[in-house]
Amino acid sequence: MAALIPDGSILLRYCVAAFLCLLGATAASAQPLVVALGDSNTAGWGVGQANAFPSQLNAMLQRRGYNARIANAGVSGDTFGGMLARLDSSVPSGTRLVIVQGGYNDLIRGTPRDVIIARIQGILAQLRARRVPAVLCGFFFPEWDAVGRKLAAQYGARFVPGSTCYSPRHTGPDRLHMSAEGHTVVAQRLMPVVASALGGARVQHAKRTAAAPKTRAATAR
Repeated sequence: MAALIPDGSILLRYCVAAFLCLLGATAASAQPLVVALGDSNTAGWGVGQANAFPSQLNAMLQRRGYNARIANAGVSGDTFGGMLARLDSSVPSGTRLVIVQGGYNDLIRGTPRDVIIARIQGILAQLRARRVPAVLCGFFFPEWDAVGRKLAAQYGARFVPGSTCYSPRHTGPDRLHMSAEGHTVVAQRLMPVVASALGGARVQHAKRTAAAPKTRAATAR
């Protein structure tokens, strides 16, 4: 039986569609990736990932011209031990920045202080070995901020107080997990920190935007 030869117009449309898909995938992979690694307050327990601070932070960055995307790697109920165990799978190659948030579940489970510290050290040490900058959030309990600040300095990470990554004034029905408004507050607080860490991502985006009108004008002539 003779082989079926696709119509030329159909073949052309197929090639164009495949090219656009490839172009889109390439553009997405070129965006600097920021991973939010954490527990339920990162995952968005009670409000959903769409309202969680990583998603809101992603939108804020895009509106301000930063060519970056935030990946939500939060797992409800997770501990620093769990984050350390899944670090390689949660933080893919090429990640530009990692926001590390956690601590509450470790403390309520009675994990010894030295074990908690060792696990945070493990996370920060692995990220430093991979040359991935990190932002370490302070813990649910403010007295742990001093510990976090010291560890961040030890491993060259940025430290932000626990009051930056959690808003006790904006909680949901359980009086523990943040409401959507709380996640908005956290995203706003983290915005300048992440923007500073990304540095040139905005500059590159701005150059492309500025060049676009010239290209269109040249085409019109």
